[in-house]
Amino acid sequence: MQTTPLVAGKRAIYVYPSDVTDIPFPQKVVSGVSQTPTAFQLVDSSKTFAEVKAGDIVYNVTGLSSATVVRVDGPGVIVLNADIFASNAQNYTIYASSNDTANEGCVIYVGGQGQNEDVKVTTIGGDVVVFHRAPLGTYLPVIVSKVWKTGTSAINLLAIW
Repeated sequence: MQTTPLVAGKRAIYVYPSDVTDIPFPQKVVSGVSQTPTAFQLVDSSKTFAEVKAGDIVYNVTGLSSATVVRVDGPGVIVLNADIFASNAQNYTIYASSNDTANEGCVIYVGGQGQNEDVKVTTIGGDVVVFHRAPLGTYLPVIVSKVWKTGTSAINLLAIW
C-alpha cells in the first residue's frame, strides 16, 4: 500500500474557484489593500500598477475570489473581468499572467472538511470535467488550468506545481 503522495511539487497556491479566471502560477507581481469599491475595478491609490498588465490575475484574499486584469486605467485603478471588490479594505495579490510564467497547468489537492465533494475543472487539454464526490485528502488525476466556481462544492483546494 502506498503511504506517500504520488505528487510532489515545488510551488503551491490556494485556489479560488472562478468561472472567468484561470488558476495563476504563484509568481506575485504586487499586493496591497483595496480602497473605494467600484464595480469591476480594483482601486488602490497607493499603487501605480506600472508592473501590472492585461491577463494578470487578481486574488481578493479577503473575499476568496479572483478576476483577470482587463487593463490598467492609470495609477491606482485596474479594470477587471469580474466584480470581486464589493467593499473597501480587502487584501489582494496580483499574479503574473500564465503567458509570462512557465505555467503549464497544475494538479489539485482536494482539502476541505466533511463529505466528499464535486470539483469541476478545465484540463490543460481544454476538457471540462466534473470529479463527482472527489475524496478529501487526495489529488485529482489530471493537470488543470481552471477550477470552476459553478459545479464545485469542494473547499480548501490547493494548486501544486
